[in-house]
Amino acid sequence: MKKIALLTIIFCFYLGIAAQNSIIDTARSGDHTTLSKMLKAGKSPDIPNRFNKTALMYACYDGDFESVKILIENGADINRQDNEGWTALFYAVSKNRADIAQYLIAKGANKQIKDISGKRPYDYAVSDGNTQIADMVR
Repeated sequence: MKKIALLTIIFCFYLGIAAQNSIIDTARSGDHTTLSKMLKAGKSPDIPNRFNKTALMYACYDGDFESVKILIENGADINRQDNEGWTALFYAVSKNRADIAQYLIAKGANKQIKDISGKRPYDYAVSDGNTQIADMVR
């Protein structure tokens, strides 16, 4: 009986991870219509993958401004940190996406959050020589 209960728990856990990864996969695919439908149907935008990265982080990394907007409008945690301590803002800055960085800041992104090495998005913008973004995230 314990074996069946354990297998049931493992199976349900697997299904939960697979369902949430489909949000990440859909966001990365650029299929904005399906992404919107999934979120409106109640799928959480904030369940991370095994690296603690969310769909919002990947959308920022990929430069998909439309997915960024859809995810935030549907409750994505803008200041959630991954295993390295990076937030969506770090990913926008790392890819020199001033438009996305500006949007994130306008929506409440915390510019003072530090990653596990003690750096802020500003530090990465400066090291990349991107003065426009550095000024924005100062």
